[in-house]
Amino acid sequence: MRERLSKAEKAKQMRYRRPALQIYGWSEMYYKLIEIAEGCSYVHWYENNDEETLLNCFDGDSDEEEEFKIAFSEMEGKAYRLQEQMDRMIDDNYGVDMEQYFNDCTVALLGNRYNLVGYDYYEEDYQSLTQYEQELADEGAQERLMRKTKKEIISTISQCIGLLLAFYDILQDYDVLSLTMDVLKGENTEFLDNIKKLFKLHAKMCEGDRMAEREFNRIVEEMPDKCWLY
Repeated sequence: MRERLSKAEKAKQMRYRRPALQIYGWSEMYYKLIEIAEGCSYVHWYENNDEETLLNCFDGDSDEEEEFKIAFSEMEGKAYRLQEQMDRMIDDNYGVDMEQYFNDCTVALLGNRYNLVGYDYYEEDYQSLTQYEQELADEGAQERLMRKTKKEIISTISQCIGLLLAFYDILQDYDVLSLTMDVLKGENTEFLDNIKKLFKLHAKMCEGDRMAEREFNRIVEEMPDKCWLY
C-alpha cells in the first residue's frame, strides 16, 4: 500500500515549481540591498570609535576621509533607491506576484548558469534543489515565460534584466568599497596592536627581560617608516 506523503514531503517535492537564482533571486536581492544600506550607514558614525577611526586610517588626511565617507553615503542612497524601485514595481503591478514574475524570467534566461533554489511552502523559505530539480525548474520557468506574447516577453525581459543589472552594479561597487574598508581597518588595527605590544614589552625590558627586548626590537624593525616621522 502506497504511503501518504506528509505536508513537509509534499512541499519539498513542489519546490522546483517556484524557483529562483540562488544569489540573484528577488528576495535575496531585496534583503541584500537593506544589508548594503545598513553597512554603508555604519561609516557615518565609524569615526566615533575609540580606536579605529577613519581619520586614523587615512593618516589624519581629513579630505580623504570625507571623500571616502561620501562614497559610502552615495552607495547607501543607491541601495535605498533600488529597494524603493522594487517596492514601486509591486505597487504598480497590483495583483501580480512580482517575486515569481521576476524569478521566472531570470531563471528562464540564466537558470543554466547559476545555482537555483526553490520555495518550500512548508518551511516558508527557499531551499536548495537537486540537479534534476534544477533542470525541471529551468524548463518550467521557460515554459511560463513563453506563454506570454512577444511584446510581453520583451517587456518582461527588459524590466527584469534592467533590475538585475542595477543590483549587480551596486553589489560590485559595494564589494570594492567594503574591501577598501577592510584593508584600511586591518592596517590600522595592526598598527595599534603593535603600539600596545611595544608599551607592554618596554615595561618588561625595564625589568631586565631579554626576551622582551628582542621582541621589542623585532616589532620596531617591521613597523613602517612613517611611524617615526613625528
